[in-house]
Amino acid sequence: MATSHIITQMTLVTLDGITQTAMAWATERGLSWETVRSRKYRGSTWEAAFNTQTKRKKTKLGGFAYGRRALQDPATFRA
Repeated sequence: MATSHIITQMTLVTLDGITQTAMAWATERGLSWETVRSRKYRGSTWEAAFNTQTKRKKTKLGGFAYGRRALQDPATFRA
């Protein structure tokens, strides 16, 4: 079975036995259509694309791992 690479707001998606348009699922879960669309184009499954939990990446400076203080004065910041 060939899969379609075209993803629109009107694409029908079935999750947990319920079928709705992709836009309806996004709205129901509080996600923007662009978020869902970009997740699908990056290869996520529909379940993962509609997941409302986000993963944050740790970064050395400026990310949530060290916070803003590290950027303000990196010389005096101690992790």
